[in-house]
Amino acid sequence: MCIFASNNKFLIGMNVTEKSPISMNTWGLSSKIFTSLHKDYALFMEIYGISPKTHYTIPIFINRSLRNGMQVISVDTASHRLND
Repeated sequence: MCIFASNNKFLIGMNVTEKSPISMNTWGLSSKIFTSLHKDYALFMEIYGISPKTHYTIPIFINRSLRNGMQVISVDTASHRLND
């Protein structure tokens, strides 16, 4: 059984077998990311402070970093398995 989120609600979806195509994203980051992360979080806190209606997330940081030219290395390890 597959459980997924939609509009902040968890829904029960279709059966997923070992042959079902799925998407799984993983980030591999070097330790250099912590310098940028620290600076970005400090800027976030300067702008938003401790407002309970805002939150800082790693995915937002990663997306912003990608738009600003962060180096990307893509590894596709599953595409050859889809037709097995």
